[in-house]
Amino acid sequence: MIGKLKQEDFLQNRVLTNLKTDENGKIALFSEIVPDLKDNRYRKVVKFVDLESMDMNNLEIPFEPDDYLPENGEIIFKVINDGDTDFHSFNPEKRTLRLLFTIPFPVKKFAFDRSCFYFTAEVPRSQVNDRVFSGERSPFFIEGRGPVNNSTVCLFRSEADGNDINMISTLDNCVDLVDFAFEEKRILYTVYTTGRVKPPGSDLYLYDMETGTSRNLLHDSYRIFHIEMMATDLILMAGVDLARCSRNDNPRFYRVDEKSGRVDLFCKTPDLSLEHPSVVTDSFYSDSEPFLKYGNHLYFKMVGRKGDKLYRIDSQGTWQEIVSDMQVIGSFQIVEKGILLLGLKDLNLTELFFTGPEGTKPLSGINNWISRRSLSQPVSLTCEADGVELDGFVYPPVNYEENRKYPAVLMIHGGPKMLYAPVYSHDIQLLCAEGYFVFCGNPMGSDGRGDDFARISGSFAEQPYRQLMAFTDEVLSLYPAIDKNRLGVTGGSYGGYLANYIITHTDRFKAAVTERGISDLQTAFTSSDIGPQYVGEYLGSGSDPWRNREKAIEDSPIYRADRVKTPTLFVHGKEDFRCMYTESLNMFNALNYHGVETSLSLFSGENHSLVVRGKPQSKMERYRLILQWFGRFLSGDNRESAK
Repeated sequence: MIGKLKQEDFLQNRVLTNLKTDENGKIALFSEIVPDLKDNRYRKVVKFVDLESMDMNNLEIPFEPDDYLPENGEIIFKVINDGDTDFHSFNPEKRTLRLLFTIPFPVKKFAFDRSCFYFTAEVPRSQVNDRVFSGERSPFFIEGRGPVNNSTVCLFRSEADGNDINMISTLDNCVDLVDFAFEEKRILYTVYTTGRVKPPGSDLYLYDMETGTSRNLLHDSYRIFHIEMMATDLILMAGVDLARCSRNDNPRFYRVDEKSGRVDLFCKTPDLSLEHPSVVTDSFYSDSEPFLKYGNHLYFKMVGRKGDKLYRIDSQGTWQEIVSDMQVIGSFQIVEKGILLLGLKDLNLTELFFTGPEGTKPLSGINNWISRRSLSQPVSLTCEADGVELDGFVYPPVNYEENRKYPAVLMIHGGPKMLYAPVYSHDIQLLCAEGYFVFCGNPMGSDGRGDDFARISGSFAEQPYRQLMAFTDEVLSLYPAIDKNRLGVTGGSYGGYLANYIITHTDRFKAAVTERGISDLQTAFTSSDIGPQYVGEYLGSGSDPWRNREKAIEDSPIYRADRVKTPTLFVHGKEDFRCMYTESLNMFNALNYHGVETSLSLFSGENHSLVVRGKPQSKMERYRLILQWFGRFLSGDNRESAK
């Protein structure tokens, strides 16, 4: 039976992530993330797939692993416990499990090479006081990790049994990316030098496994997205040349000479980004790498105008697009006959797909429950603003009736280098189920259309605002069933910032919900973990609030809070270090001061990922608050005859 979508239906959504296959392409593993409202957590179930029979089963193991790796016919599980990391080996044929060893650090990335074990782990640089945290470096916090001043990520080597641990990198460098190129007896890794302020670019190091020595090939002049030892004489790097480009420009593929460190453009790929996540959805995330080497090809995701696209490049620099018919690609693995994918297609939730010569087909039906819900079908819409064509979507109310007037909500994405595509979003579908139109657009600054479209440095607010208002006008002209006197606006992160900006520049919206948004570019510059790079770039290349104070004030909603008339709900995670909760607190207090109806919901224990990865009870409460706020100010007489 087809029924109405409810807010608690998000508890049925199973996020599928971390797809991996063995070296022979005979088995696959992936994680199924299961919400548990009672215990207010997410359980992790490891799925085992026999790729010959396509049988799929749960692996019965006595723990929830943080990661896993198929290795020589067995599965190595990583389990972090109280700062230590246990490694277990599981034999899928015999169904036997044994503890291999324990590493006295929380391990991040790891790999085995015959007699050696290599890994990265976060280690303290000095003794930490449980009550007082001191530090001298910026940023003081990092989103999702918390205080980081007294720790750094290092690269280690040990014997295969976990004994005789030796540090390869140094405590002065924080390791980021790693490529374990065992065939070439090399390890590539990037580091951020731990000076007073974290640099926007990173260094590239090469470790020789035979000599046990490291060399610095490249010093902090590139923002590096990926490194790959394609062959003994070919080091490939995807990055942004910070001497010529801005931090948020689309990366290019470069060849790095091992002897001289010289960097040359390797090939010309499409003018698309490697940012992930980029397609907006609150119902999926991926813990997987967006790159994968297979044979002499490197496979990778890029962000196109309509969603994620899959490409591959060979050691000669020849690249090609692989048609997958997916809007969102999370994990992917290459097998002999094609490609396994975890991702989103149309209005379905995550499933395991196979892409081959005959197209893309689903291999699982874990989230088939969504087919038993009435969903709003998106209608594509384009309009012109500032001489450019803007993409967008309109979602009509479920069970739409003629001769009725409906409220509508404008949704604004984060980033700004993200984009809307016609994929499932619980926020959107929930509002449509409650009788709202929802419309969302991709103004300039959005991803998928090249650097020229994405560059809004110096126009961080005004231009997207103007374009979103033009998009709103177009929607209203095409959908007379929308009551223009019952419009709402909402957005998160950069979208929350734009929602704050909108309510300080127009009163056409009768209710607003702004989530984890910035209100003051000056305080965001110094409080956000990426403030100097992010705010500095969008104020104007190489700028800051001291050199460009007038622009910082002009684009900061807090300084126009006295003009707000829109009732506004602010939603923020208290442990958000990307956009500090004080950004919402300041706007909330300012609106209260000026007599505007407002409310602040501050979620303890939640960070910038509240909407996607927030605890189940927090997400349930968030849905309730948003529906209640819009219902309070936009409900009106929903049965008024259309004029």
